[in-house]
Amino acid sequence: MHRNEVAAEVRWVASFGVVGEVARLATEQGLLRFLTLTVTLDGGEVVLVARIKDPADTAGRDRLSALLAELQDRAK
Repeated sequence: MHRNEVAAEVRWVASFGVVGEVARLATEQGLLRFLTLTVTLDGGEVVLVARIKDPADTAGRDRLSALLAELQDRAK
């Protein structure tokens, strides 16, 4: 995982389950109000790039942190 104040990049081994999980979390948590999520395939990996829409928005920062924590917990 690569992360800075306003964005993060997370990679997993490619599978439809990973893409579905990201989509489900984004919907359940209303993340698209605060974050721009881009999911791409890079060779055998799924790459999620999450960026805060408004860097001054503390709710966006909180949502990014919560998303990353949730994804890390599920990866274990």
